[in-house]
Amino acid sequence: MGGHFVQGHVDWTGEIVEFKPERDSLWVKVKTVKEILRYIVCKGYTAVDGTSLTVVDVFDEEDCFNFIKVVIKMCRCV
Repeated sequence: MGGHFVQGHVDWTGEIVEFKPERDSLWVKVKTVKEILRYIVCKGYTAVDGTSLTVVDVFDEEDCFNFIKVVIKMCRCV
């Protein structure tokens, strides 16, 4: 998925409610519980399947936050 690896324990889980492709990126929206959402901040990070990803935005009214996955393309120019 990208990012850097983390280890620790699981404090909560969320549900992916939206994937939104944009050029070479993928915006992912996650729904969680309000009690945990107060600890999630924009430009902070969360771990998804053991990979640290930066939080882009928090939607308090929807109990959601999103992060973006950027696809890094490597090409070989001759």
